[in-house]
Amino acid sequence: MRTFSTAVSQALAQDYVEYFFLVELELNASYYMTTHAEDITVGADTYTANGAIFNYDPPKQNSVIDRDAYKIAFIDPNNQLMQEARAGIVGKTVRIRAGFVHSTLGPLTSASDLVYVYSGYVDAPSITNDFETKILSIECSSPMADLDAVKPFFTTKYGIAQYDTGDTCFDRIHDGYSLQLKWGKT
Repeated sequence: MRTFSTAVSQALAQDYVEYFFLVELELNASYYMTTHAEDITVGADTYTANGAIFNYDPPKQNSVIDRDAYKIAFIDPNNQLMQEARAGIVGKTVRIRAGFVHSTLGPLTSASDLVYVYSGYVDAPSITNDFETKILSIECSSPMADLDAVKPFFTTKYGIAQYDTGDTCFDRIHDGYSLQLKWGKT
């Protein structure tokens, strides 16, 4: 069961629960963005509220290990993210945390008050440009994405040679090797 700090518990007990997301993209450069109306500083990092986060999957709690993907889209008017995508961002780190706004304390930005919603890697970026908006969509895979990976291993002389040319363990695997065994009592 997830436990929350006292301030977060009070914020969740309010009649109207206000929340925000903090998105950290560690691409070729680091980007810090928030869905909050104002910039938010957490530690030494300032998350900008420039409206670049266009769409995101809602957070969901999962109790099983799976490879569930997470999608997030960004508006990119100044081509920064598009240039990042062209330079190659597959495998780069993405972290998303949720924060809450307390009625008297304001945005709760302490590390104990923030909840990790997603932590994983960029899997499939795509750019949509319809001459009115330019959107970079990122599909992120979880660290468990390799659970579905299929890596065949061929038990042939040439199959093992791709790993070690000096290994001879499969040299006779397809040869008809005659072996006589004495069966029973002698």
